[in-house]
Amino acid sequence: MVLKFDDRREFETLFSQLGVEEGKDLGKICFAPLVAAGEVAKVEDCAVMSVWGYLKNSPTLPDNYIDIMMKCIR
Repeated sequence: MVLKFDDRREFETLFSQLGVEEGKDLGKICFAPLVAAGEVAKVEDCAVMSVWGYLKNSPTLPDNYIDIMMKCIR
């Protein structure tokens, strides 16, 4: 199944809210290698695990998207 961009955004929004009410949100389980031991990670601290994340979830590709991707993967 292929999601349209709007569907993907809606999915990501819903996914990011999973477990919030139970105190088991993404900030509790994400990979956050730059957070010091003992500190509580926030979702913003999580490592980017998606190509779209490198492009800040933009619905359109910027003209310099290749340059942006190269900076992110170095």
